[in-house]
Amino acid sequence: MRRSFGSLIIFRPANPQVLRLNYTRRAVRLLITLTLVVVFAMLLGSRFVRPPVPDVERARLATENEKLKAQNKNMEIEAQRLQSRISDLEEKSKRMSEMAGAD
Repeated sequence: MRRSFGSLIIFRPANPQVLRLNYTRRAVRLLITLTLVVVFAMLLGSRFVRPPVPDVERARLATENEKLKAQNKNMEIEAQRLQSRISDLEEKSKRMSEMAGAD
């Protein structure tokens, strides 16, 4: 049988029976180690886990995202228009150069 490191005596007011818990050095070390691991895990969790985004902020971000998508689409359309206009101007320039070279 293991030698006990200490004991905890509990007197319950409603019951005259005394409860005695014996514990060993190994049990105390295990309890301290588990406590330190739990505290360390809680500290890491509070450090790296972000709080949830409030609903108001989430709605604002969703609205802003939609506006940016629409703006991006408009810019793509405008870029296509400019590209076609550049192509037309290049064709006109080429024709004008050909006409000037023919004279």
